[in-house]
Amino acid sequence: MLIAVGGDEPAEFRRQSRDYHAALSAAGLHSDYLEPAGKNHLTVLEELEHPDSDLGRALVRVAHGR
Repeated sequence: MLIAVGGDEPAEFRRQSRDYHAALSAAGLHSDYLEPAGKNHLTVLEELEHPDSDLGRALVRVAHGR
Protein backbone atom coordinates (compact mmCIF):
# COMPACT_ATOMS: atom_id res chain seq x y z
CA MET A 1 0.00 0.00 0.00
CA LEU A 2 1.16 3.51 -0.71
CA ILE A 3 0.17 6.24 1.72
CA ALA A 4 0.80 9.79 0.52
CA VAL A 5 -0.21 12.94 2.34
CA GLY A 6 0.80 16.44 1.32
CA GLY A 7 3.36 18.16 3.50
CA ASP A 8 1.13 21.26 3.55
CA GLU A 9 -1.80 19.37 5.06
CA PRO A 10 -2.80 20.18 8.63
CA ALA A 11 -0.75 18.38 11.27
CA GLU A 12 -3.73 16.18 12.20
CA PHE A 13 -4.08 14.83 8.64
CA ARG A 14 -0.37 14.00 8.54
CA ARG A 15 -0.56 12.36 12.00
CA GLN A 16 -3.50 10.19 10.93
CA SER A 17 -1.62 9.08 7.84
CA ARG A 18 1.51 8.25 9.86
CA ASP A 19 -0.61 6.34 12.38
CA TYR A 20 -2.26 4.36 9.58
CA HIS A 21 1.15 3.51 8.16
CA ALA A 22 2.34 2.42 11.63
CA ALA A 23 -0.79 0.27 12.14
CA LEU A 24 -0.22 -1.51 8.83
CA SER A 25 3.40 -2.15 9.75
CA ALA A 26 2.38 -3.43 13.22
CA ALA A 27 0.00 -5.84 11.50
CA GLY A 28 2.87 -7.16 9.39
CA LEU A 29 1.71 -5.45 6.20
CA HIS A 30 4.10 -3.52 3.99
CA SER A 31 3.34 0.08 3.15
CA ASP A 32 5.27 3.08 1.90
CA TYR A 33 4.68 6.50 3.42
CA LEU A 34 5.37 9.73 1.55
CA GLU A 35 4.82 13.32 2.53
CA PRO A 36 5.67 15.50 -0.47
CA ALA A 37 6.60 19.02 0.63
CA GLY A 38 4.47 21.89 -0.56
CA LYS A 39 1.51 19.68 -1.49
CA ASN A 40 -2.01 19.22 -0.13
CA HIS A 41 -4.86 16.81 -0.86
CA LEU A 42 -5.69 18.68 -4.06
CA THR A 43 -2.14 19.00 -5.40
CA VAL A 44 -0.36 15.87 -4.17
CA LEU A 45 -1.42 13.94 -7.27
CA GLU A 46 0.41 16.47 -9.44
CA GLU A 47 3.51 14.52 -8.42
CA LEU A 48 2.30 11.72 -10.71
CA GLU A 49 2.94 13.98 -13.70
CA HIS A 50 6.62 13.53 -12.93
CA PRO A 51 7.65 9.86 -13.08
CA ASP A 52 10.98 10.77 -11.47
CA SER A 53 9.26 12.23 -8.37
CA ASP A 54 9.28 10.30 -5.10
CA LEU A 55 5.56 9.59 -5.49
CA GLY A 56 5.95 8.50 -9.12
CA ARG A 57 8.77 6.09 -8.27
CA ALA A 58 6.89 4.73 -5.25
CA LEU A 59 3.80 4.07 -7.34
CA VAL A 60 5.87 2.10 -9.84
CA ARG A 61 7.39 0.04 -6.99
CA VAL A 62 3.93 -0.73 -5.57
CA ALA A 63 2.56 -1.60 -9.00
CA HIS A 64 5.42 -4.06 -9.50
CA GLY A 65 5.06 -5.57 -6.04
CA ARG A 66 8.33 -4.23 -4.67
